[in-house]
Amino acid sequence: TVPATVALYVLFLAALALLFGKLFIFDYLVKLQDTREELRNLEQQKAVYDEYLANYDEVVNRYHIYSKTDDEESQTDRMEVLALLDEAVRPRANIQSISISGGNAVVQLSGVTLKETAEIVQELEKSPIVERTTVNTAATTDRMDDRVTANIIIALKQESGEED
Repeated sequence: TVPATVALYVLFLAALALLFGKLFIFDYLVKLQDTREELRNLEQQKAVYDEYLANYDEVVNRYHIYSKTDDEESQTDRMEVLALLDEAVRPRANIQSISISGGNAVVQLSGVTLKETAEIVQELEKSPIVERTTVNTAATTDRMDDRVTANIIIALKQESGEED
């Protein structure tokens, strides 16, 4: 029975060696192979993204050319200002010129009376985009129905840049 006992010990040691080999060598090699495969996949993805971002500097430059500056972002939308002038001024007066710069709009009107100018100013000041108005006129005080040339300076409200 000594040879049988030795055979059992040898078989037991072989089983332990196989178990050790499986747990500490074979599983490690499989995990290493999986990790290398994952690394190759990530490197391929990185190459795709690198190619995609190859012209990033050009895109950033284009973005800065066509996007608004911080100062422009804080200003009232010019189309809103023009729409307001179209609604409030144009039906009552001849607009000679419009100048919008920074936070101010200057409108030169003609063919209006002082009373009509005051009505236009009241209409403009009702708008949520107008902070205040100032009027300069060239007129005589002989008759109230004399037509004048008026310059209305409109101080526009600055947009906060925060979205509700």
